[in-house]
Order: sequence, then structure tokens, then C-alpha cells
Amino acid sequence: MQYTRILLYTKDMIHAHRNRTKPYIALLGGSFNPPHVGHFRIALEIREAFCPETTLLIPVADPPHKIDADLLPFSLRAAMLEAVAATLPGLEVCRIEAERSGPSYTVDTLIALHERRPDCRLLFILGDDNFSLLPTWHRGLELPVWADLVVLPRVFWGNGARCAPSMDAAHTDAFRGASEEDFCRTALSLWPEAEPSAPPCPAVTKAFRLTVTRSAYFVFAAAPAGNKFFTCAHAIPAAPAFGLPRSAAGDASFEHACGRH
Repeated sequence: MQYTRILLYTKDMIHAHRNRTKPYIALLGGSFNPPHVGHFRIALEIREAFCPETTLLIPVADPPHKIDADLLPFSLRAAMLEAVAATLPGLEVCRIEAERSGPSYTVDTLIALHERRPDCRLLFILGDDNFSLLPTWHRGLELPVWADLVVLPRVFWGNGARCAPSMDAAHTDAFRGASEEDFCRTALSLWPEAEPSAPPCPAVTKAFRLTVTRSAYFVFAAAPAGNKFFTCAHAIPAAPAFGLPRSAAGDASFEHACGRH
């Protein structure tokens, strides 16, 4: 049933977006160290929801939040992303953060992309945990100047903190409600003048207008593990081709898929 609903959403969304004045470009950044299924599940989910002109996967070059991290070389991480993106229509890899020196701050990337594509509306994807941490980011509260924010719940496994996407309907509804409350509370805390607004598509369950021209959208992503659109098995075979073990490609969870500064 959930698979059918997603297909119906796609039909509705095409109709809902016909009157947009500017096409969307969705942005998913991260270390991609290495790319895994969770990254591509998110990218495809947002593609299905917002029907962007394209979705850019942006590997971080010099992450300010992972100074001591054991990162694979940028060129390798970007090449792995490109190998998988080539098999998935609507996804592209953008190496913009390797074009400048110094820490890879999100606000700088958004400004640069806005200058390159002023004809498009940017959608910046992030997890709900990072949404609440924006005040700790470099000029984090300026992000809505340049892009709309698309917030997804970060799913944790174990310890009962949050449940996996395979939870039953009752637990899914409870998790959705708690996640939506967290989103609303954070939006109003960081932007006290924010106002509720109409969702731009059926996949958005809560929306706030943060500035005159920019909004924050909450998308609850709980696709079944067998859904071909979101499990994206293409990602797993990519790792051995680059000399990495199959397990390095990760699993189907969203954990660690949205974190960056």
C-alpha cells in the first residue's frame, strides 16, 4: 500500500508543480565516506517528492566538523558518487567544494550555487538533528537566505531512541507525530517570526515560511525496505569496484546520511 501511495504522490506532484515560477534544484551534501544506500534513498525520495530539475550530490572537500576524520580522498569519494549517480536518472555529482580552499562551509556553497543558477530555487536537504544545530554552523541561520530547507527525520537503530523504517503502522504514526513536533518547535525557536504555510507537495507534512521568500519543509520518509526507489541496491556493488569492501557501502538506514556544516 505504501508503494502505491508513493506512485500516486508522484502523479499529484507533477500536477502541483506545474505553476512553479522557478524550477527546483535539490542539494544533498555530505562526506560520502563512502557513499551508501542511505544517501541515495534520501536523494530519490526528495526527487519523487519535489520533482526538481536535478538533484546535486555535493561531496565535502574540507569538512569543518570532521577535522580529525579519516576521510577517503575527495577524488575517490566523488568518483564513487558519480559511478552510482550515472545509473539513477535525475542525480548529478557536483564538485564545487573542491574548487575553493579552506573549510567547506554550506553557506558558501549555497551562495556560489545561487550565483550560478539564479533561475532556479535551491532545496537544501538536511536531517532533523542538524536542523536544530544550525546556530552552531558557520552562518547557519543565513541558509534560508539562499535556499529552502528540506528536513528529514534521522532514523536511529537500537536503544529505543527512534525506530527503523520497517516499524508497524501504529509506531510509524507515533514517530511521525513526534518528529513533526520537533520540527515545528525548532523552526519557531530559531525563527520566532516564522509562520505555518501550505505544503508545496503531498510528501511535505509540515511547512513554515522562515523568510519572505524561503521556507522549511518537513518530509517524513518511511519507505518500506523493499521499495526499489529508496533502497537503491545500485550503491552496494559500487564499493568493490573502487577497492572498498562491500560492507563499506553501508545499509539502507538514513543514519549519518544528512550530516554536514
